[in-house]
Amino acid sequence: MFLTLALLSRRWTPGKQWIGKHRRIQKFSQNRKLNKGQRSAIMRRVDYLISRPYLTVEEELESSSISKNQFSYEKMMKKRKKFVTFKSGYAHLSFLNHGQKY
Repeated sequence: MFLTLALLSRRWTPGKQWIGKHRRIQKFSQNRKLNKGQRSAIMRRVDYLISRPYLTVEEELESSSISKNQFSYEKMMKKRKKFVTFKSGYAHLSFLNHGQKY
């Protein structure tokens, strides 16, 4: 009962309260200003890039198909490089005869 009366008699609720009649106003520090400016600059850049496309639709479709073909070719060449080169059976097992003395 005492705790309830103590809490209700105050003009604010304890803790961090950012909404309501007796809210605490957040400080607008220099760091927050800097972050807000950076975010707004990023949004302006994105809006600019969206409003002015570099390629036409036909060019974009063409370039994407070319890049897909090039990517698949590069992937295939990487796999070929990893693949073991062919050796004949004699060359593969020739080390067994290396130390033979009769």
